[in-house]
Amino acid sequence: MVSSRRSRTTAPESLLSHGVLFLLGTLAFLISTVAAGGGALVLIPLASLVLPVEMIPPVLGIASLVSSTQRVALYRKDVERPILVRVVPGLVFGIVVGSLLLVRLEANGLRLCLGVFLLASALLPYLLPRMSWPRLSLAWFVPAAAVTAFLSTVMGAAGPLMNPVYLGHGLARERMIGTKAASTWLMQAMKLVSYAVAGLLASGLVWSAGLALAAGALVGNVVGKKVLSGMSDERFRHCVRALLLVSGALMIRRALAG
Repeated sequence: MVSSRRSRTTAPESLLSHGVLFLLGTLAFLISTVAAGGGALVLIPLASLVLPVEMIPPVLGIASLVSSTQRVALYRKDVERPILVRVVPGLVFGIVVGSLLLVRLEANGLRLCLGVFLLASALLPYLLPRMSWPRLSLAWFVPAAAVTAFLSTVMGAAGPLMNPVYLGHGLARERMIGTKAASTWLMQAMKLVSYAVAGLLASGLVWSAGLALAAGALVGNVVGKKVLSGMSDERFRHCVRALLLVSGALMIRRALAG
């Protein structure tokens, strides 16, 4: 009796739970548009309030795939195809290696390293403002995509790990959002295939929760596009670095909490 009651309260079977997921999707993907990513990191601790932990990765995968599809349509003219060509092989390599090593790696150690990297990426431009930072070439996107896909596969989300590379290459606002959306779509599609093979998409509750979250993401993307059009490139970079700071702190907190 206890287990059945617990199942009813944690599974998103009520309109209230679906409404909460819709609102969370709207908020997270609005932030994700304005700050170029990080929606999954914002959602993971909040979604755990209405979802069983084991459902969160496939539910986020469904919402992220739907969101990325819309973003590609919204920013299709801004996608940098030379970057996308280099991102694809990195994503494939990272997901394959991550899937093979998933059970052998200590996720908390990876989270700690990633958190420190994100904090450093956010703070260094302000701590050393007069330093002449080199412009990153297209070649950097191959290893960056591989590391991002690997960490996302192992930990469920890697945060805005590639943002420093995009900023270092000179991308901002629509060009950065559109190019990231296309690469994210590819990564989420490949991850959903792996979830399907593992049987994680067999539940109707996963699909209903994922679509509720995705509906909110669609609204957040539209509102975010309007907000983004009124931002300067400089303010956009500040928002991106603020998200790097928050994401890094969340990663370190999760790592230390075990």
